[in-house]
Amino acid sequence: KVTASLDAAEEDALAKTQALEKLFKTDAPMKRKPAMSKVTVAAKTLLDASRAHADTGRVLVAIDAAITQATQLHSNATTITKTTEAAALKATAEAKTSATAHVTADKDATMKKAASDTARTALETLIATKQKPAIASVKEAKAKLTTATRAKTTSDTAHNRARTARANAQIDQRTAETIAKAAEAKAKAAAGDPRKTPAQKAASMNLAAAKRKLTDAAAARLTAATTAETAAKTAATAAETTFAAAKSALATAEMALLSISTMVAKATTDAAAADKLHKDANTAARAAKTAADRAAAIQSRLEAATKARRALEATAKKNVDQLTNVSRKDAMSKTTAAATTKTAAATAKGTADKELEAINKEIATATSTSITARKTAEGVVKKAMTD
Repeated sequence: KVTASLDAAEEDALAKTQALEKLFKTDAPMKRKPAMSKVTVAAKTLLDASRAHADTGRVLVAIDAAITQATQLHSNATTITKTTEAAALKATAEAKTSATAHVTADKDATMKKAASDTARTALETLIATKQKPAIASVKEAKAKLTTATRAKTTSDTAHNRARTARANAQIDQRTAETIAKAAEAKAKAAAGDPRKTPAQKAASMNLAAAKRKLTDAAAARLTAATTAETAAKTAATAAETTFAAAKSALATAEMALLSISTMVAKATTDAAAADKLHKDANTAARAAKTAADRAAAIQSRLEAATKARRALEATAKKNVDQLTNVSRKDAMSKTTAAATTKTAAATAKGTADKELEAINKEIATATSTSITARKTAEGVVKKAMTD
C-alpha cells in the first residue's frame, strides 16, 4: 500500500514537473509569442503613426510659415501695386497735360509760321511791287535829269551865244544907223550946198546910199539875231522847264523811294520778328514734343509695371489662397488622419500591451500553480518515502 502510494505520488510529481516544463517550453511561448508579435507590430505601427503625425505636423508648420511668408509677400505686392498705380495715374495726368501742351505748342508754331510767311510775303511783295519800281523810277528820273541837265546846259550856252550875237548885231545896227544918218545928213547938206560940185554931191549921195545899205544889212542881221535869240531863249526856257520837271520828278521819286524804303525796313523788321517768333515757337513745339514723348513713355512703362504688379499681386493672392484653402486644408486633413491613426495605433498598442500583460499574468499564475503543484507532489513523495 505504501509502495503504491509512493509510486502514485512520484507519478503525480513527474506529471506536475512535465506539465511545468510544457508550460515553459510550449504553452507559454505559444501564448506569449503571438501577443509579443502583436505588441511589436502595434509598437511599430504606433512609431510609424507618430512619425507620420510628426511629419504632417512639420508639414503643417512649414505650410503655416509659407502662408505667413506668402501673406507678407501679398501685402508687399499690394503696397507696391498701389504705389505703382498712384505713380501711373500721376504719369497719365502728366502725359495728358504734356500732350495738350504739345498740341497747343504745335498750333502756336503753325500760327507763327503762317504769320511769318505772311510777313515774308508782304515784304517780298512790297519789294517787288513798290521798292524795285521806285528804284527804277529814281534811276529813270536821274537819267532824265542828267539828259535835261545836259540839254539845259546846251540850250543855255546857245541862248547866251544868241543873246551875245543879238547884242553885237544891235550895236552894229545902231552904229551903222548913226553912220548912215550922218552920211545922209552930209549928203543932204551937200545937195543943198551950192559950193559943192555935182561930183561931190553925187559922191555924198552914193556914200549915204552905201551907208544905208550897210545899215539895212546890219538891221537884217539884227532881225536874224533877234529871231535866233528868241528861238534860243524859247529852247532854253523849254530846257529849263524840262530840267525843273526832271529835278522835281527825281525829288518826288526819291521821296517815294524813301517812304517805300522806310516801309520795306519796317516790313523787314516785322518779317525778322515774325521769323524769330516762328523759330521760337518751333523750338518750344519740339521741346513740348520731347516732353510729351517722355511723359508718354513713362506712362507706358508705369502702365506696364502696374499690369505686371497686378499680375504679381494676383499670383501672390493665388498662392495665399492655394496654401490656405488647399495645401493647409490638405495638411490639416493629413494631420487629423495621422492623429487619428496615431490614436488608433496607441489604442491598439495599449490593447496589445494589456493582452500581453494578461498572458504574462496567466503564465505567471499557471507557473505558480504548477510550481505549487509540483512542490506539493514532491512533498507527498518525500512523505511517502519517509513513511
